[in-house]
Amino acid sequence: MKHLNKITISNIRRFKENVEIEIGKGATVFLAPNGTGKTAIFEAIELALTGAVRRLDYPPNAIIRDTCSNSFIRLDFEGDKFCEAKFSLGSPPITNGNHKDLFGNIDAQDIPFLIRLTHLLCQRGDDWFVQSNGTAAGNQLDHLSIGKDAAKANSVITSAKKAANVIYENALKELENAKNNQQDWDKLIERRKQLSGNNSSLIPQQEILDKINAIAKAVGNIKIEPNCNIIAIENQHSVVSTTLEQLIADIRKRAISLQSLNDIVPNYSNGKLNLASAEQSLRESRDSKSKSEGQIVTLHESISKKVEEIASSEKVLSGYRETKRQIDQLDKINQDKITFDAKATDLKTGIEKLNSELQSAELKFSSSKKIKEQHQVFRLRAATLNEQVVSNEELRTLLKTWQEVNQELKSLETDKRPKALQSVEEAKRKIELLNTEHASLINAQKDAQNSFDLLNKTSDSIREAVGIIATQLSKESDTCPVCYERYEPSELQKRIAKALSLIGSELQPAAQRLDQAKDVVSKSQGNINISINELSTANQSLKDIDDAVSQLKSRISQSILPKFPAISLAEDAAIYINKLGDQVTQSINQLNKEKESAEQEPSDEEVAILSNNLEKLRSNLSSLSNELAATELLIKKCLESKNSLQKIIGDIPSTDALTDNILKLEKKISETRLEVEAIRKLVTDEQTLLGTLNERTVQNERYVSSIGSNLNEHIAQWKDLELTGEPSIDLLEKAKGENGTLLSNRENDKQKIDSLNIEITKWRKSEEYLKIESDIKRVIGRSTEAEYAKKIKEDFDKANNAVQTINLKIKTLNSFAKNIDSELKKVNDRIQSINPLWNKLLKRIVVDPRFANTNLNSYSHYKKQHADVNIKLHGDNTLVAHVASEAQITDLQFTFLLAMAQKYQWSPWRTLLLDDPTQHHDLVHASAVFDLLRDYITTFDFQVLLATHDTVQAKFFMRKLENDGIPAKLWVLQGTEDGVTAIAN
Repeated sequence: MKHLNKITISNIRRFKENVEIEIGKGATVFLAPNGTGKTAIFEAIELALTGAVRRLDYPPNAIIRDTCSNSFIRLDFEGDKFCEAKFSLGSPPITNGNHKDLFGNIDAQDIPFLIRLTHLLCQRGDDWFVQSNGTAAGNQLDHLSIGKDAAKANSVITSAKKAANVIYENALKELENAKNNQQDWDKLIERRKQLSGNNSSLIPQQEILDKINAIAKAVGNIKIEPNCNIIAIENQHSVVSTTLEQLIADIRKRAISLQSLNDIVPNYSNGKLNLASAEQSLRESRDSKSKSEGQIVTLHESISKKVEEIASSEKVLSGYRETKRQIDQLDKINQDKITFDAKATDLKTGIEKLNSELQSAELKFSSSKKIKEQHQVFRLRAATLNEQVVSNEELRTLLKTWQEVNQELKSLETDKRPKALQSVEEAKRKIELLNTEHASLINAQKDAQNSFDLLNKTSDSIREAVGIIATQLSKESDTCPVCYERYEPSELQKRIAKALSLIGSELQPAAQRLDQAKDVVSKSQGNINISINELSTANQSLKDIDDAVSQLKSRISQSILPKFPAISLAEDAAIYINKLGDQVTQSINQLNKEKESAEQEPSDEEVAILSNNLEKLRSNLSSLSNELAATELLIKKCLESKNSLQKIIGDIPSTDALTDNILKLEKKISETRLEVEAIRKLVTDEQTLLGTLNERTVQNERYVSSIGSNLNEHIAQWKDLELTGEPSIDLLEKAKGENGTLLSNRENDKQKIDSLNIEITKWRKSEEYLKIESDIKRVIGRSTEAEYAKKIKEDFDKANNAVQTINLKIKTLNSFAKNIDSELKKVNDRIQSINPLWNKLLKRIVVDPRFANTNLNSYSHYKKQHADVNIKLHGDNTLVAHVASEAQITDLQFTFLLAMAQKYQWSPWRTLLLDDPTQHHDLVHASAVFDLLRDYITTFDFQVLLATHDTVQAKFFMRKLENDGIPAKLWVLQGTEDGVTAIAN
């Protein structure tokens, strides 16, 4: 699944249904104005690969074409592999295909990020790695498989350390509890010992236990009980007593078995005597058998000598017979040669006759065939001329269309477009005048506002001052505090009241003037808005006309001009069509003249008859020639065989002498064969005797085996009772005596163990002792004292080991954390190893040399992965996004993508998806980018899908690829009434 073969899109963004796009193995260029579907293609590819579009909500309803409810995208790869996605409005997309082959075991959530790191250059720069902040860039690198596990482990080490400390504290508590349980048990056992020692009427338990253990030790195979308590003593007493009873029973059983061996000893002695006699008979039969086998060998050697004599005689006889056969064969060869010579003479005569007939037939057939071929050429020329007539008519129809399109273009360019352009200019001039007037009105409004504000402020100040004077002036005062004129007090009060009433009388007209100015400005802005809408309408009309002109010109260049090579004007096309018509008419007239002067065309049947006759003659001639060649070959073979036989035979001997020698040898061979048969009869008789001796030997072997088997059974019974040596009366009697002694000893032990049962019973009668025993029983539960003691010791050891183990694990965790830090440093070093390759790519395309040494810095900070893309500025590292322009940022992201694609090949898919990577570049700068892409195609077998809106750059890239022999396709994305479609160019 290395490369794409085809893309099928239905109802994605503005694309119509079932748009199929064949993808070039080397490069595929999508040429389209902005907003015509370039980015949509790459979003559709992401949808097919991942079932989502990372920048859109989920489900990505916005990607479905407006007014449609369903969409579909399918990617067909090499090797009949595919990935597709079906998507209905409001429902999750359904993916299908060979995604596993493409992405392996990569987590689905990682794939969108990995695609943007190594495959996809999208239009949205805020999503680019080189513009991401340290945390966001680190998160993108986290999706790489390298160091992923180490990063995850690093993120949980702190919580792991906390959890380990909690577990360690709990383990310490468990150890303390186990230690307390051990101490409580030791106190309880010590108390029981004290109670046992205070009872003087009882034999100490330890003494009883020691006596029982002594018997157990004497008996053997009994576990010694170390615990000194009545329950343990009772258990040990029961075990020893039961064991003694079983041992006594076993010893008595052994005595009976030993008694049964009384008959084996004499039988064993007799068997040994019989075995010696049988072995002697066996040796004698084997000697007889060996002598018989030697006699048979001697007879076989005699037969071999006789057979060799017969073979020698038969060899001489064969030579005589071969000589006689060769003489007979030579006579036959001489006779055959005479016959073949006569046949060869007849065949040569027949061949000469057929050659004459064949020459005549070939002349007739060749003449008819030439006439036939001449008429066939006439028909082909006529068909070609008819096609030219039809093609010329099609050109006339296409010329008519061209003329109509030219007329429409003329109407648009000379009539409608100037009018639309005039409307745009008039609207601009109107807006300019209205803006000038509007600015004047705004200034008038500002003056009115300033006047109103000043008058209002002044009135407020005067009113405040006069008000203060009026309130502070006494009614008896007769002097004006402003002008110092003297008035009657009543007159002064009237004048002050009048002044107060006059203040602010000018505000109302000023406010009215301000409102009027605002209304005039508002109306002026309304007129400007109307004019702006008129300008927009005029611009749209002009754009529609320009689009129509562009489509008509495109129609001429793409659909009409290719039919008229080296012609750019409709008038020239008309001349060209008329010229073609004249040429076709002249060719038709010339053809008719040639047909009239030609000979009459023979029928197919006549030609077939001539051809069949010719082939028949050729076949007959070939047959006679082959037969003649075969006959001459036979004659040659006869001569060769004759010469060969004559060399072999030499001087031909007398036939009678050969016959006499053959008869004598045949007689001698017959007599020798009779002697061989007589010897073979002797061999048969000797083999019969050998069979008898074989049977006798087998019988003796079986008898010896039977006696040996009986002796082995006696020895086995002897050893089953653990007796040594061979069966004998003395050894048997000794074993019986030892068994009796052992029985007596065990019976004495049984009496001793029974007597101790009395002392155990006494201890059971002690109430105070029983109470402590009850306490111990309550503590140990269903366990024995030994088990309980063992358990609490094991609990203590377990708790102690747990503390030690957890402590060791904490140390290990600290060491692991240190190693993780070291490992992450190695991971970051490996990630940063991309820098040399990145710098190498940057030097090929960046204009500003500062950016040729841009570096990726990867590091861990607060248990999280971070990454920065820096350049040197004022001697310090500075984020490249803070320095670079849009074109420079594009170059940085583009080369970073190429470096990552070459360095981290996490998928077998080797396709670069580039959405307008040269949109900010001139042709020279773009050429460097195209050279780099060409190298990636030829050197690293990448496939390039590149979208652009620049026609010049697209065609330049195509020419560059074609000049280097790289397969490439150019698709033009074009909007129609049914939606965007793709047209191969």
